[in-house]
Amino acid sequence: MSVQETKSIIGALRLRLQPLNVKEFAWIFRVAKDTALKWIREGRVPAFRLGKTVRIDPHLLADMLQREVSDWEAKQELLDRRLKIIEKEGNWADMADPSGERQ
Repeated sequence: MSVQETKSIIGALRLRLQPLNVKEFAWIFRVAKDTALKWIREGRVPAFRLGKTVRIDPHLLADMLQREVSDWEAKQELLDRRLKIIEKEGNWADMADPSGERQ
C-alpha cells in the first residue's frame, strides 16, 4: 500500500462514525480475515470487544497510521538529505552516520 493510499484511508477513517468490524478492516488493508485477527491478537491494531464481537476504533486506527506515515516520511527525508550529500561530494562514508551530521 502506497503512502498516498494510506493517507486516503486515514482521511476516510477520520470521517467514519461507527467502529469497523474485522471483515471491513481486512478488506481495507487487503489481508485475510485470519491475518486481521492475528494482528488484533498481537496488539498491532487498536481493537476492542463488544460481547463476542471484535470492533476497531477508526479514529485510533487513523492516529496509528498517521504516526507510521509520519515516521516513514521522516526517514525518507533523512535518506534524501544523505543522498544529496553523496551526490554533491561523492563521499559514501556519510551514509554510515545515522544522525546525518558531518564530522
